[in-house]
Amino acid sequence: MELIMEKVQKRYGKRHLFDIENLRLPSGGLYGLMGPNGAGKTTLLKMVAGLGRPDHGGFLYDGIPWHKGLFKDITYLSQKAYMMNATVKENIAWPLEVRGIGTKEREIRIQQALERMEIPELADRKATTLSGGEAQKVAFARALVFKPKLLLMDEPAASLDKQANALFESRMLQYHEETNATVIFITHSAEQAQRCCKELLWLEDGKIEAAPPHVPLQIMR
Repeated sequence: MELIMEKVQKRYGKRHLFDIENLRLPSGGLYGLMGPNGAGKTTLLKMVAGLGRPDHGGFLYDGIPWHKGLFKDITYLSQKAYMMNATVKENIAWPLEVRGIGTKEREIRIQQALERMEIPELADRKATTLSGGEAQKVAFARALVFKPKLLLMDEPAASLDKQANALFESRMLQYHEETNATVIFITHSAEQAQRCCKELLWLEDGKIEAAPPHVPLQIMR
């Protein structure tokens, strides 16, 4: 999914958080979003996901302005995994159910999602009893199970240990390669950006710049 930001402005009180004139992110890109603390990375990602609105301007998704139907093609994964009071399997099934995916296809996709994140043994566990790391794996499985065209992630691996973080990166790259979805993820790790990104987005002082991930961050400041 191609994403275009057009004259996006957002204020908090007297503070001008964003003033993004124009930015086009071609379909199929894998973008790392970086910037100093408080730059508004999470706010921007939520607005792209339709969970907030700019004061001026907006976003185009494959050339079309925001509409509620886009929720079927977009997913947003936050730092904290939000679990429904149901089993892991039922949590992963939820986005398929609301999109009208048939029972047989749902079962296939759920099993694939569990195996992809190496958590098949958690299928019948109550999601609310999981550890933070387990819950985040379930949340990632749920985010991918309906095959979104635009995958937005706010430091989803920040609370994971090194091994789990490596699994997350591997599965993100695998999903991107298999589907050619557009992926934007927030990270504070230059090393992770260089490992995973095709392009780096740097947000600071309301402006956003794009550069290859190997460009030293000090040059972008």
